[in-house]
Parts: sequence; structure tokens; C-alpha cells
Amino acid sequence: MGAFAQRLVEKRLDLRLGQALSTLPQIAAENSPFDPIFIDADKPNNPDYFKWALKLSRPGRPDRCR
Repeated sequence: MGAFAQRLVEKRLDLRLGQALSTLPQIAAENSPFDPIFIDADKPNNPDYFKWALKLSRPGRPDRCR
């Protein structure tokens, strides 16, 4: 990715690495709603991810669950 494009992405992206079910409470504590939401990996935890997605997203958000 070119430097210009990389800078545009960095300004709009907050990358969090770690277990999602540990990271999502941290985001909730920061009162940081987000969208869009894409839920795919770790199928056994998808119901929990979906609950967090509803809690943390803005009204009218795009979402995708697979």
C-alpha cells in the first residue's frame, strides 16, 4: 500500500489485537461505538460477538454475520 493510502487508513483505523471477547469490554468502557461489523471466525462465540455488536454499534449500522 502506498504511503498516501496508508496514512488515510491509519487515520480511520483503530487496530486491536487480542481475543475479541477480552477486547470488546475494553471498547465498551471507552464508550467507542463502531461500524461496520463483520462476524466470521470463532463460530462457537458468534452469539456473544453478536450481542457485543448490538451493544457497541451505532443505530442503523451495517453488519454482516456468517
